[in-house]
Amino acid sequence: MTAIATTSGGLAWSLGYADGEQAPPAEVPAAIARITRVVELPATVDMESGYGDTLAAAGASVRAIIAAGAVGINLEDGLPGHRGLRPCTEAAARIEAARRAATAASVPIVINARADTCVQHPGDSDASCFDDTVQRAQAYLAAGADCVYPIAQFRPMEATMNIRIDYRKAAPDAFKAMLDLETGVRRSGLEHALLELVKMRVSQINGCAYCLDMHSKDARAAGETEQRLYLLPAWRETPFYSQRERAALAWAEAVTQVSMNELSDTLYAEVRAHFDEKAMVELTLAIIAINGWNRLAIAFRADVGGHAARSVG
Repeated sequence: MTAIATTSGGLAWSLGYADGEQAPPAEVPAAIARITRVVELPATVDMESGYGDTLAAAGASVRAIIAAGAVGINLEDGLPGHRGLRPCTEAAARIEAARRAATAASVPIVINARADTCVQHPGDSDASCFDDTVQRAQAYLAAGADCVYPIAQFRPMEATMNIRIDYRKAAPDAFKAMLDLETGVRRSGLEHALLELVKMRVSQINGCAYCLDMHSKDARAAGETEQRLYLLPAWRETPFYSQRERAALAWAEAVTQVSMNELSDTLYAEVRAHFDEKAMVELTLAIIAINGWNRLAIAFRADVGGHAARSVG
């Protein structure tokens, strides 16, 4: 059967919000209703982790999506904003709540359960990711899911570098502080495309393969062009970036290489012409955040290549 599917990022951005369940739950069903009203194909909705902290709230969100005309949903087992995985039993309970909501509405929706172990824990071994994903898939199917989407690809073990430390597990409180900073950056008013360019450029300077892999995929998934990605190291020599993007890239390079470059008043004034005080601080924090991620990934040899683009799912 042919169907049409929404993406969480596309829906959120069309409403003026960042991805990661930042759109108010009340606005999402209304947007879905506008889609189902004009398409002839059945529609399935990416509900991320369910648009609700509790089982009752998640069930209510599913009922609202069904009322809007959807006949399928995608549920992830991660926390909003990629802040970690829910325990398997908790994620399965949310699928049960979704199935109960569908049964109560007399609509046999298709529930696709996404298992995020490998994308949330890229530092784990392939064998560990595989085993946990299979366990989760079995639990989700038993809870009422119709199908399972185990996101991320496995690479041959010999093709990966030796990971030194899984910093997510070694220092969870400190890692959460980094995630909180990243969440703040994502929730800022800065444009998604601009942020991805900044993250790419800083990662190029620092030589971080892990972050380059991640952000090139995320940028492409969000609609960034190959041309702009390829020419990013030579952005000053091309006409393909806006003046605001050029200002952000110049500031990103200067802050990243602060030990070698003076952050001059002239540069500051040029950048401030395109960013107000709040945006200037948000941009600088975004640069600080990606520099931090670069250094963590390089220092502890994060496994490169397994990232699945967040913005399209």
